[in-house]
Amino acid sequence: MRAYRRQAAACRAWLAEHTGEHPDAFADAVGAEAAVTRWRRHLLERKASPASVNQALAAVTLLYGHGPQFRIAVKRARVERPGEPDALTPAQQGAVERAADRRDAAIIAMLLYRTTGIGGECSTEVRRKSGKEICEVVSESADGVGTRYEVDVARETGGGSD
Repeated sequence: MRAYRRQAAACRAWLAEHTGEHPDAFADAVGAEAAVTRWRRHLLERKASPASVNQALAAVTLLYGHGPQFRIAVKRARVERPGEPDALTPAQQGAVERAADRRDAAIIAMLLYRTTGIGGECSTEVRRKSGKEICEVVSESADGVGTRYEVDVARETGGGSD
């Protein structure tokens, strides 16, 4: 509850500093949403974490719901999912996959699409299937969850067999 009070106080202080920009912040729901959306942008520009921004928005939404009784809807900040890699953009990932040779295609597939974790196992095999050269990656995590992934080597490397 203390965090909500602190966040509501921070919003009120910000609104006091920007009264000229948002004179209708407590007049109606449209003005309230505009003001809170701008405050959200201010928090993100100050490099507040998405979780902190969302907590602040929840507190202020509650404040508006109880005070002037406005139902406001402000887009929440995106919180990264745990373990979600952000090292490569989709375009970069595609370039890495296309540049891989037969052996590397299996390693890249394993790294990008399935991690085994501690105690897990992974095997790779290059074989022919339906006239195509396929690199198969089979992984099993320590908890027994298995994944099978196939890579068309000719398509991924831009050529035929080596």
